[in-house]
Amino acid sequence: MSYSSPNPNFVKIKQLTKNAENFLGPYFLVTPETRRKPWDKHNERILERLLALDPHSSKPAKIAYVSSYSASYTRTEALRALFEKLGVEVDYFIYPKNYASLLLKTCKIRNQYDTFLVGFRGHEILPFIRMILGPRKKIIFDAFVSAHDTLCNDRKRFKPNGLAGKLLKKYDTFLCHISDIVLVDTYAHKNYFEREFTCHKVEAIYVSCNKSLFKKHNPKNGGYVFWYG
Repeated sequence: MSYSSPNPNFVKIKQLTKNAENFLGPYFLVTPETRRKPWDKHNERILERLLALDPHSSKPAKIAYVSSYSASYTRTEALRALFEKLGVEVDYFIYPKNYASLLLKTCKIRNQYDTFLVGFRGHEILPFIRMILGPRKKIIFDAFVSAHDTLCNDRKRFKPNGLAGKLLKKYDTFLCHISDIVLVDTYAHKNYFEREFTCHKVEAIYVSCNKSLFKKHNPKNGGYVFWYG
């Protein structure tokens, strides 16, 4: 947890967030003195390299984005915006909680694309997607987070070293190994995947946000922005 503020009102902010700390977890208060990091440029460079985008190529990159989660989920919106900014042609096949329809659609389009991005939350469907596509098709798996870490360490539904915990760890490892590239949201998660699942094809693309929902505002008397994510 980090705090940074020269303003006396920071103490009030800290008091307000104290009761919510157990629910929110670690938080960081951003002030004008906080160094702005070029997250967007980082994401662009990573995606360009992963897709091997060539600005001089006459054939634009084209991929299929398949997901059984919400189309309005923040991660999906952020990746969609990133693809659009880079001029990458992407066809989206999103069937929220309708696994059968998604898998059937994947069967129909499997020969139309060379690269498939399995969006969050693809942990349940990835093995079936790989079976349908075969070993030659490139799969980018947006794991985002680990099933083992989420269910054992975060939500504490299972003991990490119990039977369920060990099976989840093996399953995470399996998902990594049947993917060509694995995406996560932070370098901490990247290091975790490399260490726990012996996966060395992990890349971090920061989650970002739907920027159309936010507008720049310069308060006259200063102020704080509380961001959690």
